[in-house]
Amino acid sequence: MNHSRFNPAYVQISAAEAAQILGISIEELNHRRRTDSQCPAGFVEREHWMASMRFRLSDIYVYSDAIMKASIPASTHPNVDKAHEIRAVLEKVRIGDAERNST
Repeated sequence: MNHSRFNPAYVQISAAEAAQILGISIEELNHRRRTDSQCPAGFVEREHWMASMRFRLSDIYVYSDAIMKASIPASTHPNVDKAHEIRAVLEKVRIGDAERNST
């Protein structure tokens, strides 16, 4: 089957697949469905308590794009600079420990 020929507007995916595409857990996806007006609501095919939640792939792509546009670039986020500083200090400590242990 040639997946590149599928139109995302007509592809149904499971909640687990939607969460995986978004890089979040299923629990987080369910939370966002309740609290984020931009998050796709999903749908069920039939009225049954065991019916599985499905999403249109194109809706997940649109939501992912909205998340990325609203995000702060990592290179400008202050925590990224702190993380680099912490890594540099830890690397110096590791090198110092290695030098002390080698002599």
